[in-house]
Amino acid sequence: MGVFYPQPIDLNYIEKQKAKNNKVVDYSITDWWDGFKEENLPTMLIQKMMDNSDFPSDEQYNPSNDPQLKGYEDLMHHFYFSQSAAETSATIEKLRLQAETNKASPWYHLGRVTGAFTDPSTLLLFTKVGQSAKVFGTAALTEEFAKQNIDTLRDDSYVAWVGAAAYGIPAVLNKLTAPPPMSVTKNINKLDSEWNTSIKQADGIMEDGSFVNANKLDPAPSSVGAAKSPVGTIFNKGDKVIINDKGATGTIVGFNKTNPKLGNMNDTYVIKLDEGSKVSATQKDNMVLSKEIIDEYNVIPTRSKKFTIKEEMTGEKFVKSNLGIFGEDGPWTPVFRVINQKTSLTARKIMGDLLDTPLLKLKNTKAWGFSATGKSIETDMRMMRVGEIESHKQIKDHFLQYVKRQQSETGASVPGTNLGLALKNKMTEGYHSLDTFAKEVSIARLNGLSHDIPEVAAAARTTDDLVYKPLFEQVKQLKIREQPIISELKFWEAQLKQLREKGLGSKTYTSKIDGTATTYNISRIEKTIEELTDRLKRIQSGQGVKDYINIVYVKSAIDKNPEKFKDILRAHFQRNGITINESKLAETVHDLSNHFPFTKPKKGDYDLDQRYVFKDPRYARAIRSRELNLDKQAQLELIQEGMILSDIFALQKIYARQVIPDILLTKKYGDPNGLGFKFIEDGEMSGFAPGLMSVSNDFNLKMAMGKSGNRSKLLKERDAVLEDLEAAIELIKGTYGLPANPHSWTSVAMRTMKHYNALTMLTGFFAAVPDVARVTMTSGIKRGFRTQFEMFSDFLDDGKLFKMGKAEAQSFGEAVDMVTGQRAMLFSDVGDMFGLSNKLESGLGKMSAFNFMYVNLMSRWTEMAKSMASVTIGSRIIEDSIKWGKGGLSDKWKTALASSGIDEDMARRIAVQFNEHGTKTKYNYMANTSQWQDDAARNAFGAALNKDINITIVTPGLGDTPKWMSKELGSTIAQFKKFAMSATQRMLMRGMQEKDLDFLFGSMILMGSGMLIDGIYHKYRFNRDYSKLSLTQKLLNAFDRSGLAGIYTDVNKAIETLTDNRFGIAPMLGEKKPYGSSTRWKMGTIFGASGGQIYNIFDIMFDVGGNKYNHHTAKNVRRLIPFQNVWYLDWLFDDIQKGLRFK
Repeated sequence: MGVFYPQPIDLNYIEKQKAKNNKVVDYSITDWWDGFKEENLPTMLIQKMMDNSDFPSDEQYNPSNDPQLKGYEDLMHHFYFSQSAAETSATIEKLRLQAETNKASPWYHLGRVTGAFTDPSTLLLFTKVGQSAKVFGTAALTEEFAKQNIDTLRDDSYVAWVGAAAYGIPAVLNKLTAPPPMSVTKNINKLDSEWNTSIKQADGIMEDGSFVNANKLDPAPSSVGAAKSPVGTIFNKGDKVIINDKGATGTIVGFNKTNPKLGNMNDTYVIKLDEGSKVSATQKDNMVLSKEIIDEYNVIPTRSKKFTIKEEMTGEKFVKSNLGIFGEDGPWTPVFRVINQKTSLTARKIMGDLLDTPLLKLKNTKAWGFSATGKSIETDMRMMRVGEIESHKQIKDHFLQYVKRQQSETGASVPGTNLGLALKNKMTEGYHSLDTFAKEVSIARLNGLSHDIPEVAAAARTTDDLVYKPLFEQVKQLKIREQPIISELKFWEAQLKQLREKGLGSKTYTSKIDGTATTYNISRIEKTIEELTDRLKRIQSGQGVKDYINIVYVKSAIDKNPEKFKDILRAHFQRNGITINESKLAETVHDLSNHFPFTKPKKGDYDLDQRYVFKDPRYARAIRSRELNLDKQAQLELIQEGMILSDIFALQKIYARQVIPDILLTKKYGDPNGLGFKFIEDGEMSGFAPGLMSVSNDFNLKMAMGKSGNRSKLLKERDAVLEDLEAAIELIKGTYGLPANPHSWTSVAMRTMKHYNALTMLTGFFAAVPDVARVTMTSGIKRGFRTQFEMFSDFLDDGKLFKMGKAEAQSFGEAVDMVTGQRAMLFSDVGDMFGLSNKLESGLGKMSAFNFMYVNLMSRWTEMAKSMASVTIGSRIIEDSIKWGKGGLSDKWKTALASSGIDEDMARRIAVQFNEHGTKTKYNYMANTSQWQDDAARNAFGAALNKDINITIVTPGLGDTPKWMSKELGSTIAQFKKFAMSATQRMLMRGMQEKDLDFLFGSMILMGSGMLIDGIYHKYRFNRDYSKLSLTQKLLNAFDRSGLAGIYTDVNKAIETLTDNRFGIAPMLGEKKPYGSSTRWKMGTIFGASGGQIYNIFDIMFDVGGNKYNHHTAKNVRRLIPFQNVWYLDWLFDDIQKGLRFK
């Protein structure tokens, strides 16, 4: 072989190459190959074998005396074993090539991660033997020693890192996946034996609640994978069954015995089909089937296991994440506290019915027969907003038609984007902009849905068809408006009856709040009854919502011209023959200008005296009878003066947001406050679930039967549980934590500051890039990659899979962020305020929405990410539903489906609907639910899809955070922290519950994406050399940006900041020497983003006033400019910052 003699180089050359490399502007995909070949053992071996270099040994050679090593004293350890000048020259050339490698490129580090994942030792983890810590650790460490021998320049510290990880990861993983404790195993065996008890009768055995012939095998599975009904199955009245070939479910309600010789065998069964189930277009209710037809239709019994109260209580608890008090066992959220209390099963069930939880429950597991978690009202709320969202889109479509007609008249351009549509006609006289078009739609609603502009009239009809009419019909059907009045009427009628029976003339009631006493005599009670009766008649004779808009008063406009407002009201009263004195009119003006959408009674108070004598019940103002009954003329005049809200987009959003919770709560509990008084009156016959009153009764009964010493403890626990449940209801209604006076300057200041922080601090969608990794992580790595890869391949063609996934998600209220901006608002904690904002707030709110949609692109990214997730998650739900029926689904994925609300029976129904209407590609299952005939199956699939999308693309839920974070001051201090709190449950705790390789490798992918983001930020945003960071610091930064640790990352940062980096993870690992953190950072840590901003402003004022203006001041000024932190605008604001350095 030839001898290689490179041109000698010096250390200065290497340093210059590094400096030159750090100036590289564009990263190349070749950087990935540079990283991959440095880390992948097979590639390193191939390169070694292809290397023809040969270096004959020179016995006289001493590296210390080699002149070409002058200046390499710091690198001499690379040359100690060099046996000739030629070998030394070759080593120097390797150093030169290493210096030219762009190690600052995130592609380089991604290549190294990919190389490590494709090493032979890593593949061992997918084998049973490889999951042993000893086997994998020894293999990986041996592999690292081989790499050290092949690449003599490889960092020795990798040996320690690889050894620790290789022995540590399997050990931890095996610990997490160890068998359950003996007590749990005993419980599982007990339940399993109860479930599958064999009771002999005649020639059959008991299976799933029915006797079957033990001597006959089940036929082969059907096309959807479910077992055929055993021949000779005997059903009894009340048995739940599945008509399996049709995916329908029902109950045996009767039978006819036509052949006495059959004994208990019934010739003919009458099956009442469940709501939403049908076996044909005509057969939707009862069906009569002979024994032969029973077998033909494959009617089988459902799994119906009866649990004891104690077992049900245990089943409602969460699967352990091993985080203990720092996880689901802690008192951090109202959901955790209610689930962890040990007194009331009803309370646990109500909390599960109210709020979503991303965590697995014990009842979802095998020991409880994979019982499904019920669909929460929170999920239902998101799904019910589909009509309002579709109306929003169609109004924009009508405006676009209006603009196209304008084009035909004037030749004006037609915008091709939503942004262009929003800006259209802003400066054009004689034509409506989108804002004024929306105002005209509101006017058209007051004019019987008619308008001179046909597109406006069409838009008004759209709002009626999709929002107002369907919601009002449900309100009317459930009698939500009448219900509080009827309840109050019953109360006063009962009081009047008691007074007359006892011969009393009056009764005095004392307030539990302030101790005030109020006396009602008979005449006053009679007058109250008369007023309530009249009010009830007005509601029942109402005309509906044809000429209706929900009235939201604009305080700032009323305060600006209160006399005009008073004149409009006075004229209204005069037109309608109502007499009102001036003092009463002035009081009315004051009340309306300070109106509050909801009235909140004292928590935990179910005393009827307190409820009806001293305060009103909670229910949406939008569905109360309008006490003023303002006529059309008055409303139109108020619209023209800007004194009531006229933006139809906002009005229909407010109406839906207020009315939908009341509808759902009433459907569930019989009243819009979740009290459950109908269940108290009629029990299960009422058709409603037990509510808060039943929870109170649970504790009261326990106190009555228990020891007197425990009563105070139980009383305290009762009040705490009821407070948490009421908080959950208020969170659903959107009223929890709202101030007593939302118009006060402190409330306005805090809301304004949160909007301002969102504009100046958020970087945009780039921080959410790990969302892509989450898609593959939550549905299984293999399935995630193949479904997403097929979708991306299809995207290069016509993008049909992506479009279908997006349409499916949007049909269930997800992937609509370009309309709602919901995730971005939750991320920045700038929620709805029901039209209570002033002009400044309103302007900042619109600017925030504009920022999320068109500047930092967070809403656009979220809509895309949720659409991608919909493809994979929808495919998983369908695929696993089919497999469950065939008996080929693992317990892990059965538990996942059960957690999402799908049990074995519903899985079969979903599979049937997919087989009839769905589309199967190579890897993806597209549901096409718009064609499904089984409404219950469609609803279950949609709820599961909705819930799992929000777990995968982390979207904060109502129950994910402590209550104080939802209060006014708390939400200001904890702004931007709700996302971290939510990620703690949806990423960390859920993953720790599952404890499998999907979570492990998904975490590594998240780390890789975090490292990619960190590398790009260092290069482009901070202009720093990423390669100079230590491996430990790179891993810490990647872990931080991945979001895996959730709120605990923020807690660690706070500790490091407040202790001047003396304590925390990085100092513990020796990565940060103690140094003082700035006061601004400490203020931000303690008082949140707003605290940091306020200190920043004072700092600037101090610098300017003290003539100390410098480049630090310029940077602080930049921090106050909206959009300055958007990553792709850094170059612009860098130039602005330089221009601010005028001193």
